[in-house]
Amino acid sequence: MMIVILRATALLLAVIVFLAYGWGDRDCLSLLAKLFWLSPAFGLLVIGIAPLRILRSYKFRILPTSVFLVGMMQEANGIIGDFQMPIEPDTNAATMRAIILITLALGIFVVWRPAFPVDVKK
Repeated sequence: MMIVILRATALLLAVIVFLAYGWGDRDCLSLLAKLFWLSPAFGLLVIGIAPLRILRSYKFRILPTSVFLVGMMQEANGIIGDFQMPIEPDTNAATMRAIILITLALGIFVVWRPAFPVDVKK
């Protein structure tokens, strides 16, 4: 049940981040800058859409983890920027970014946790 809630939350947040990206005019950005800017949205999309057996595959764990980590760094940088506003901190944006950051961290947990509990016998 937790996975279903995590996936639904990730898809909803991905839609919000994609819409927020399209809100402004960002034609001047290069492809690499656009990918970096949208890395939280891509990470959330991976959490929401990718099957768990692919995410937990030993061959493919590094790619989603790196996307999640880049997205988490971008969101942490955004939270710091939201609190350093000159007139008044943007706490609503910082709260939304914190939720995205937590969702990406849960995605890393889902990718790296063992699929089956290991029973260690002495």
